[in-house]
Amino acid sequence: MKKFLLSFGLVVVFAFYVMLSSSRSANQPLAMVSNVPITSTVPIQIPSPSPIVSKPTASPATTAATSNSVSVKSAPKSTPSISPNPSPVVPAANVGLYKDGTYTSPVVDAYYGNVQIAINVSGGRLTDVSFLQYPSDRRTSQQINSRAMPALKSEAIAAQSAKVDMVSGATATSQAFAQSLSTVLAQAAN
Repeated sequence: MKKFLLSFGLVVVFAFYVMLSSSRSANQPLAMVSNVPITSTVPIQIPSPSPIVSKPTASPATTAATSNSVSVKSAPKSTPSISPNPSPVVPAANVGLYKDGTYTSPVVDAYYGNVQIAINVSGGRLTDVSFLQYPSDRRTSQQINSRAMPALKSEAIAAQSAKVDMVSGATATSQAFAQSLSTVLAQAAN
């Protein structure tokens, strides 16, 4: 029962405090904030615990609000200068790392077979990698490369270079792929 009365008392005191604060702020306008005269008043809601400052109004006047507000003085706006005859913007034909086209690498020995790739470059970027040859005469090579080839392809496209991570368990194929990709990207370089 004591806890209930204490809680009830705290709620009543808090409610009284809120009513007193709101009536006091409604009756007494704020004359000066940080020695800056107020020319217009815009209320700003500030949630606890972090304050939010509103954007300045259309007039370059100082903005302020009552008890739950922040005063913001906007800086004078400068007009950007416009040249009388702006130069036209001419898009570059190819601004990427590589020349557009399809390029085929030489065959590289991967110990268990050969690796040869072809790449497509579009918009100056590497967009596709396809395997023309890869180790596939053994069942183990087929299993390893079915997992390694998609990983190597996606990493090469993401990196836009031959700096790809080796695929665990497919070291020979990964090294041959990186060598092939390095050679073919050198052909396509701008």
